[in-house]
Amino acid sequence: MDDLPLATLLIVVGFAAWIAVIDWRHFRIPNALTLPFAIAGIAINVYSFGLPGITTSLGGLAVGFLLLLIPYLMGGFGGGDVKLLAAIGSWVGAGPIIQIFLVSAVMLGVVSAIMILSNREVRQRAWLNLQMAAGNVKSMSKSMGGEDRVENVVRGDKRKGRAVPFGIMIAAAILFLLGLQAYSNHALGLT
Repeated sequence: MDDLPLATLLIVVGFAAWIAVIDWRHFRIPNALTLPFAIAGIAINVYSFGLPGITTSLGGLAVGFLLLLIPYLMGGFGGGDVKLLAAIGSWVGAGPIIQIFLVSAVMLGVVSAIMILSNREVRQRAWLNLQMAAGNVKSMSKSMGGEDRVENVVRGDKRKGRAVPFGIMIAAAILFLLGLQAYSNHALGLT
């Protein structure tokens, strides 16, 4: 994310933080926000960089979308998560969106492990969910719209104890990567 203009970084951080709050409160990421953000990312990159800008934007959008497509189809993520990663990819490009995805996935794993270890009922349910997930992977030919989809799990009163909004992990990953970049630049004397 070294090569991105400061204005782009500020816009992406602001948008990701806004979406994280919405995702935390409602467990939903509205299309009315992600679609215009993706279009704006493409427009800004084309305006700023011409033809290379459209290649960067469309590449980031496609990679962001594809990174979560299979997990979404398997019921592990909501459609808003997929579109959010794609929209951010339209601003930052393919390389940075892969970094954001990897860091956010690790963060999600850590938070999920903490949730599992801190609650006996959740530990028992997690073991069952792990068995279900293994079954889903083995039988991808079964219906992709089953009752174990994340959209069905997050409905109801106990959703905050059962699911982690991925929008929060994406925002945290962006901030982590920017902090790491600033620290690295400072340590190398580049600031």
